[in-house]
Amino acid sequence: MKHLFAIVRPAGAIVALTMLLFVQSALIASCDKVCLKGCSRTFFRPRSLSQNSVLELGLSDWETYHRCRKDDKDSWLDFQSSVFYFHSTNRDSLARNFLPCCKDCISVEEDNTADISSLWLGIITPGSDTRFQSDVVFRPRRQATGATFKFRVNFGGLTDNCFFEKVYASLYLPVVHVRHQLGFKEVRRSLDGQLEGFANVGQALSNDIYDFGRLCCGKLTETGVDDLQFKVGYDFCVDEVNHYGAYFVLFVPTGHESDACYLFEPTMGSGGHLGVGLGLNDSYRFWENECGDHALDILCDLRWTYFLKDDECRSFDLKNCEWSRYMRFVNREDVTTSFPAINFLTGNADVVPRNTIDLWLAAHYNCCNWNWEIGYDFYWKQAEDIRCTRFCSDICSGNIGIYDIVGVIGCQGEATTASTACINASTLVDPAGQLSPTRPASDSEFTPTTPSDINCFSAAQRAQVSSTIYGACSYDWYIRNLPGMIGFGVSYEIAHKRSTLSQAGVWMKLGLSF
Repeated sequence: MKHLFAIVRPAGAIVALTMLLFVQSALIASCDKVCLKGCSRTFFRPRSLSQNSVLELGLSDWETYHRCRKDDKDSWLDFQSSVFYFHSTNRDSLARNFLPCCKDCISVEEDNTADISSLWLGIITPGSDTRFQSDVVFRPRRQATGATFKFRVNFGGLTDNCFFEKVYASLYLPVVHVRHQLGFKEVRRSLDGQLEGFANVGQALSNDIYDFGRLCCGKLTETGVDDLQFKVGYDFCVDEVNHYGAYFVLFVPTGHESDACYLFEPTMGSGGHLGVGLGLNDSYRFWENECGDHALDILCDLRWTYFLKDDECRSFDLKNCEWSRYMRFVNREDVTTSFPAINFLTGNADVVPRNTIDLWLAAHYNCCNWNWEIGYDFYWKQAEDIRCTRFCSDICSGNIGIYDIVGVIGCQGEATTASTACINASTLVDPAGQLSPTRPASDSEFTPTTPSDINCFSAAQRAQVSSTIYGACSYDWYIRNLPGMIGFGVSYEIAHKRSTLSQAGVWMKLGLSF
């Protein structure tokens, strides 16, 4: 009965937050079906490393609450540092986050039967008997290498005050080098474009005529400090074998914001968003032998965080179709000269990341100076909300419209705009030479694209859900009466949504207490 009571000690809060999680997840899923039409997104941001509980708490949480109290002596300062390497593994599913129609491979052809019509990209072949054909494949991959540093001040080691002896404060600081590869590749290309324009899709979408959303055929890197994590906590009960407490957490952004120049650009942190939250932390000694040199402990940490609004640069699609940002726009003054639509469909937006929940559980076995730990982490992040977007003056004033590609190239009367055009159709005739029923219809008069035509959801990060399992071992030692620890761990994060990274990781950890 004692064991049962200790295990369910924080059960009320865990059950309440878990029920809230699943209710909100159901609402988000319903909203995805009704509101978030279209599969592709223009933006992707993985979980911040400062929110990775496995990297922060693995081995460290037990060391903080048990090893340093073995000899009835509290430490006043705990320092822990780790080096890590993570790489993503779900290339196919992550590609569906960016490509139209939930595909990981799309067709680009010079007709109205493919996913993308090459004429919108400026890829044109001469004559009606030779048509451009290509399949475009994405294989996105992310790698993160770096180090973390954690400083925790235990006021119990500095004062005998009944209240402050149970208070602690910590700073967690990850430094990371991130490398992103979109894994862009063209296969089954039959014939390069030969008229004025581009020879292939890679040449077209990596060209600097696109101010934003370019495809990078190589690697993009970023190095810097991830979000800073501050905690102030109070341990309601701390003894030689057990503890439970609560804490306030603050995530402070370090200024790594999106500039939208490339698709799948490298990011770190929360993108400039301040996060505030609350957490519960608990550990319980489930078993211990008579000599006290073998013990099994159960550990738990539950954290809720809300990230506040901040402005970010994002690219948007039109409500017409996915990838419409790669179509062409014209100005009211000259409807025969076109420009990339994405240059006008990119602007600063008020982005609200909203809620995250993280539940970390671990079983820790101690045998003299050796420790073994296995654990599980569940992470959920709510889909972003984009409140307001500030586009260029040409969009707001109604001076920009969709290029009338049939009216100009097909010479079908006087060109205006094609406000209902989609990126998968651009030609006047089908491959058999017949008049195509899916050709873009020309407007009777200039019809501008306005902010009400923008699909705001296309630039929002979807909800993210993942489960992480890990195993770790460590060795404790004492140097001049100062306890220390060195450990090693491996982990694997399993994505439950295509907007989430599946990734494998390895890390080494060093800890010292004073």
